Amino acid sequence: MNYFITIYFILSRYSPPSWDKSNYSGGVTTITASTICILVLLYIVYSKRRDKKKQREREIQFKNTIKAEGIKITVSTDDCRVLSKKILVLKPKTNEYQAQGLNNANKDEYIKLERCYILYNMKLNNKEKLYRSKEIRLGKTYLELKLYLKKEIDIYYNPHTKQCFFDLDFLNDISS
Repeated sequence: MNYFITIYFILSRYSPPSWDKSNYSGGVTTITASTICILVLLYIVYSKRRDKKKQREREIQFKNTIKAEGIKITVSTDDCRVLSKKILVLKPKTNEYQAQGLNNANKDEYIKLERCYILYNMKLNNKEKLYRSKEIRLGKTYLELKLYLKKEIDIYYNPHTKQCFFDLDFLNDISS
């Protein structure tokens, strides 16, 4: 949702205030209503940003906790498998579509995205369990190439919580 278009619509819908008492058009009321709408929209944007920041902080805390308390297991990338899943996602509308008006209003365009996971069959205490990494937004071939070049990855396992964390920070490196 484009907040600026909504604000523009709200503000342009009402006439500016008229301070002449004989020709009063209720401008103060419209400014008050517009201000309230703007404040509500700003609160929504602020809440979304705050939630994203809290999510990032929880992820960082989880990584630090599992790295400190968990067991570090270094595995060969040859023992890992890459699982690929293709999904269809609605293509976001841009200003180009808005400029065309209602001609393309009912035409939704979808794009095909590839999501990958790294799977590793881990044996701990004579028990075998399959662990999966978090979703990786790279193509399968590119991910397999990065894993081939890396040779080994670190997996952290917390035996108390039975959680697993794949250390995939090397995927963010541009140089490798």
